[in-house]
Amino acid sequence: MEDMTTPTFNLPRRSQRRPAILLGIIAVILISLTSLVGYYTDWLWFKSVGADSVYIKILLFRIALFSAFFAITALAIWSSLAIAYRLRPPFSPMGTDQLGLQRYRENLDPIRKVVFIGLALVLGFLSGASASSGWQIWVQYFNGQPFGVTDPQFNRDIGFFAYEFPLYRTVASFLVSTIVLSLIAAAAIHYLYGGLRLQGLGPRATKGAQVQFSILFGLLFVIKSFAYWLDRYELALQQDGLIVGLKYVDVNAILPAKTLLMYLSLIVAVIFFINAIRQNWLFPIIGAGGLFAIAILVGGAYPALLQQFVVRPTEADREAPFIQRNIDATVTAYGIGDIQREDYAASTTPDLELLATQQGTLDAIRLMDPALLSPTYRQLQQVRGYYSFADILDIDRYPLGNETRGTVIAAREINVGGLPPQQQNWINQHVVYTHGYGVVAAYDNVSTVEGEPAFFATDIPPKGLLDIEQPRIYFGENSPDYSVVGAPAGAEPRELDFPDDTSPTGQTNNTYSGAGGIPVGSLINKILFAIKYQEPNIILSDLVNPASKILENRDPRLRVSLIAPWLTLDGDPYPVVVDGRIKWMVDGYTTTNLYPYSARTSFEAATVDSVTNQISQFGIAARNINYVRNSVKATVDAYDGTVDIYAWDENEPLLKTWSNAFPGIIKPLSEMPEDIKLHVRYPEDLFKIQRETLSRYHVTDALSFYSGQDFWVIPDDPTRPGSVGKQPPYYLQLQMPGEPAPVFSLTTTFAPTRRQTLASFMAVSSDPNNNYGQIRLLQLPRNTVIPGPIQVQNNFESDPDVGALLNLLRRGGSDVELGNLLSLPVAGGLLYVEPVYVRAVAGDSYPILRRVLASFGQRVVFEEDLESALAALFGPQSGFTPSQPEADGEEGEAPATPPPTSSGDPEIDLALALADMRGALERGKQALENQDFAAYGRAQADLEAALERALAAQRAIDGLDSPVVEPEVDEELDTGTPA
Repeated sequence: MEDMTTPTFNLPRRSQRRPAILLGIIAVILISLTSLVGYYTDWLWFKSVGADSVYIKILLFRIALFSAFFAITALAIWSSLAIAYRLRPPFSPMGTDQLGLQRYRENLDPIRKVVFIGLALVLGFLSGASASSGWQIWVQYFNGQPFGVTDPQFNRDIGFFAYEFPLYRTVASFLVSTIVLSLIAAAAIHYLYGGLRLQGLGPRATKGAQVQFSILFGLLFVIKSFAYWLDRYELALQQDGLIVGLKYVDVNAILPAKTLLMYLSLIVAVIFFINAIRQNWLFPIIGAGGLFAIAILVGGAYPALLQQFVVRPTEADREAPFIQRNIDATVTAYGIGDIQREDYAASTTPDLELLATQQGTLDAIRLMDPALLSPTYRQLQQVRGYYSFADILDIDRYPLGNETRGTVIAAREINVGGLPPQQQNWINQHVVYTHGYGVVAAYDNVSTVEGEPAFFATDIPPKGLLDIEQPRIYFGENSPDYSVVGAPAGAEPRELDFPDDTSPTGQTNNTYSGAGGIPVGSLINKILFAIKYQEPNIILSDLVNPASKILENRDPRLRVSLIAPWLTLDGDPYPVVVDGRIKWMVDGYTTTNLYPYSARTSFEAATVDSVTNQISQFGIAARNINYVRNSVKATVDAYDGTVDIYAWDENEPLLKTWSNAFPGIIKPLSEMPEDIKLHVRYPEDLFKIQRETLSRYHVTDALSFYSGQDFWVIPDDPTRPGSVGKQPPYYLQLQMPGEPAPVFSLTTTFAPTRRQTLASFMAVSSDPNNNYGQIRLLQLPRNTVIPGPIQVQNNFESDPDVGALLNLLRRGGSDVELGNLLSLPVAGGLLYVEPVYVRAVAGDSYPILRRVLASFGQRVVFEEDLESALAALFGPQSGFTPSQPEADGEEGEAPATPPPTSSGDPEIDLALALADMRGALERGKQALENQDFAAYGRAQADLEAALERALAAQRAIDGLDSPVVEPEVDEELDTGTPA
């Protein structure tokens, strides 16, 4: 009688299988065709940018790795299955379990070869795919260049950890997984065909099964011995709550234990190999069990006892040498070992003589906040809705006249998403609206009378001080994914160039003539790109002509990352105008996570602040690193997409490794044009990573590091209420103490842990002609009372006059937006400056600069402009006076400051007028105290003007339309005493 619990398999008839087989074949063909199209079109792109050698080498490397690992894995699995089948017993043993397996054997036998080969191919494919994705490890191994630095424990060059160790670990993991899979496959076949039994009388395994298992287990323990050898070096890379690298217990317990286990594993492997001949499992079981027990004792119990009874009672002293290793390696790996440390007393009383020598910093204080000005640029310079600016603008500097001026610059890019819905079609999105046009630039330290940016490069076509011969932006951060451009000579231009009111059509068109792009005029290329983008219009549209090119991969970072995929790229490319063209500057880093003893940092976490709340990285994904160098500077031409990558740090070992692997991709620094060098910046992401590391590793004494009492934190940004994020670093024209002139620098501050005072100020030169990359750290005394950024912002908000005015400005139909809070080491202390913007809530409004907050020590001022703020803060004897226009009256008459343009909100106008009255009264008092009667006269004129504006604003609030009667200043006001 048939056993109903045993399953039977009814294979479909051949006629029933044919449609499924046919569909499967068609699916494989379509998938293969799509993949081949992708590979070919990618090669066309690399060829168009002159980097086809990179693509071919990487592709060949991946094919070689895939093939090798595929073949090894497939052969190993198939061999294990075939050997197990060949070693099956000639007659199936009797037993209840074998009766159930008989049905499986009968169904497997007709398709056994297909199953064996298919399983081997599937597992081989997975192994090959995994191996090919790790091609960078193999490229570094075969091309690695030494670091010239050895680790303190094993005396090996750092290159061993960066290049060799990851490859050895990869090979070991691959071999272990392959052997384990082979064991599982062999066990399954032996069990199915009776070579391995779980119940019944007699031996549990046949001689053939025992031989195969013994050899596979022996190989497994050989690889395990190799893994123990690698584990010794991995101790230099491990990280716990204190440091990275070996500690006291590691050196004195775990390291000897790993060495012992390495040799014991080899002995166990030999025992298993002998067992393949003798088939006595007692000794292999004892050997494997003993190895497991010893691993627990010497690798777990003994180190725990040593930590508890030897290290913990005097942990600081025991770990001090190893903490010092961690400190030394970390400051070297992050490039912060050569910073200039200086003690900075930071007085709360300004040194006016010193202040007079630091005019360079005071003249260049940045009032235009690039994080707030994008709406202003859009409203004033967008021109049309299909143009756009970046949400966060960029800071640079340009030689204008006889001086270098800080600049807030933005590229006017195309934005097809800004087209009306009825115009959203393939032709407009990919053929007509193809490029942006020009840049907009403003001085970073001044504004117009209305509080708007003072532009010096504007409009379409470009006007201003920047000489732009080719303003078109076909390659930018907001460019469409692809555009079809170009036309035969003499053809009517199709691409919108810019709106032109003098043209009958209201616009001027253009035909792209740049060198960049992939020819798409031939039928075969039309078909290929139509398949790639799944867009039939590429084939059907008459606008795709024989001279057409397709522009793709247009984001500057994406282009660099494709050509040099081993780089980690900075998150903030910025436009520069050089030699009449617009180019994008992109910083690239070489990084590793395998520098022994160096502390790890999350690239993503360290580079995110209150402004860049999210990170977008091309190239290597955001990950932990413990070594970083700004090894390259790249430029991308905004018109034709040409990518030039220059070796900024030519001696960096990782860069030399990749240059050795891909010669000709990285250009020497000597080929970088001097005009490009003038716009090089110290990269912001690198600076953020370094400041994150320095918050702990400025402590260079091991015992002090262990206590952690002197660690710093990066202050949160106090100007972004409700946001969680660190204060970003700021690019400034800064004259550091002792320096003769201002230098374009990147700055940040630190605060003590759990305190809101200032711990230190750090700046790095961004000027390639003036100590580029030199970091200066001004360390304040531990008992300092100098407020940090958060405390300064609290002082601003808690000041009665400032707080009242800010609250009044925030009422009604307007809002206050606080600009960047700058920290400046001047006058022997710290000067804080914060621009204050006002923005209407309703309509398409934008922020305009209305006031300036400033603080020195515990003193706070809130004035109409920077000059007035500095005058109120440091007094008339400092040489600062409120800004005055040229007099319209008789010669010698003290001109009064004209009222600023009305904001349109009477309540805001009243609040601003009252603030000016308070400032004028304060200046009048100071002038009388200093017996400066000229300054007193100007203060009284300002007071009268502010009073007129206050009365006019009050009448507007009351709804009165009668003209304002000129007020008379009362006697109490004349004596400087507020009424």
